[in-house]
Amino acid sequence: MGAIRRRVIEGDQRFKLAGICDTNPQKRANIHDCPVFASFEELLGQDPDAVFVCTPPNYSAAICVQSLLMGKHVFCENPPGKNVEDIKNIRKSEPGNAKLVFSFNLRFHPAVAAARAVVDSGSLGKIVSLRGSYACPGPGADRPVLEQAVTGGGTLLNQGINMLDLFLYFCGDFDSVKCFTSNSSGRLNAEDNASLIMKNKNSQTALLSAGTVAGGDVFRLGISLEQGYLIVSAGSPDAGGRQRSCLIAGRRAGFEAAGGPLQEAAYFDEDISHQKELDEFAGCVLEDRKVIYGTSADALKAMELIERAYLDSYSSDPAPHKAVQPPEASGESGNYGIRRDY
Repeated sequence: MGAIRRRVIEGDQRFKLAGICDTNPQKRANIHDCPVFASFEELLGQDPDAVFVCTPPNYSAAICVQSLLMGKHVFCENPPGKNVEDIKNIRKSEPGNAKLVFSFNLRFHPAVAAARAVVDSGSLGKIVSLRGSYACPGPGADRPVLEQAVTGGGTLLNQGINMLDLFLYFCGDFDSVKCFTSNSSGRLNAEDNASLIMKNKNSQTALLSAGTVAGGDVFRLGISLEQGYLIVSAGSPDAGGRQRSCLIAGRRAGFEAAGGPLQEAAYFDEDISHQKELDEFAGCVLEDRKVIYGTSADALKAMELIERAYLDSYSSDPAPHKAVQPPEASGESGNYGIRRDY
């Protein structure tokens, strides 16, 4: 993500890259045409206006807090931290004059934005249910064993949070959560597959499947509405890095216009979500606008939902979280039944 952010920033005349921090000497040696620092404190010593936090979850909160306390605008990748406590600590340091944005770029994906426009128009009625699948390539020779102390969790936290944010974006919140997890690869001491079933006070239901696959990326969001349905899908990027996405919109039989099609499809050949997200961040900073996308409240809501899901999963089957000890064993209390470091 750091490489992606650098590419987008350097292509935008509103930004000038002041420096990059990486603790890995080999990676620092491969960064060219930009000041490179071994420590975050050295980077902050350059007095940048904004900081982009593109680190594993176990570092994100501390960097966000330190940057905000120094009055820097902050753009933080997701997951926004390892746990709910991380987000609460960041929010305590959030001043009124510095902008804080968390990356939930799928909201800006053209196919998702088009689906949101259809929902907001009311042409297909209100949302009845959501169904989402989000998977990334499974572990291989080029993917090292990941430590839970670094990642904060498994596929639910590190990939599923993106789909969960879309669920919250479309439906607001969920009150009931049931979660099942498994660990089949053994390359992460947490879950590598997760399934969630949720329901809110409006009787809207949602089903999420997040995990690892052998062949590539899988993204599919289905939205069932009173008078029709929407399907957003995207496959793995091609050799040129392009990822074609599709939005299918359909009307249920009996609701179609006379002589009109029951189903239509729109295709999008470019993912401009990262640039759109940067545009929003730049607008908030340069025009002193209020942050409305990727707020700390959005991050907190997503993390609280994930924590509830982990809690439910652990209470029914602790096997995927074998590194986690219940509060009775760890001496902790008041943490919703499990340790917040999962």
